[in-house]
Amino acid sequence: MGVRLANLFGALALTTTLGLWANAANAQERPSRQLVPPTVNEAFEDAFFGANGTFYQNRGFLRTLSVIFGPFPENNAITDARNVNRTLNSALAQQAAGPILRTPDLENPFSTSLLLSPDLGLQGASSATPAEVQFVPPLVPSFAPTPPPVQQQAPARPAGPVRALY
Repeated sequence: MGVRLANLFGALALTTTLGLWANAANAQERPSRQLVPPTVNEAFEDAFFGANGTFYQNRGFLRTLSVIFGPFPENNAITDARNVNRTLNSALAQQAAGPILRTPDLENPFSTSLLLSPDLGLQGASSATPAEVQFVPPLVPSFAPTPPPVQQQAPARPAGPVRALY
């Protein structure tokens, strides 16, 4: 009996010692849970995988039962497609909102077209203006009429039966 009490007192002393070494709980403020809007990529992924889930999520015994009893995979795919369409329309509406931004073009050394370039010397013109450029219609290829196809007569059939090749 004395041995059992010694073991009990030893275990009690050990737990007390470990309890004293433990850090006291510090009161801390809870971090504020601000709703962060999802990025465009996350919104599209949530819409695409919302009802149907990914390949790895929609496997298993319960999913097999749901194929039999519902909701059916076709309806889940339709729901996902509808959600993607709504997300796309929302994203396009948000991008189109606000003033139209117009920026000037960058400097461009090519102020004219190649047709009006004096360096090419097309048709002997050193410098042509749009009024001086003549329109040349494209050439239409002319083909000689093809002779009508020659109709071949069917070969004459042999008089007797055809021998087998065995």
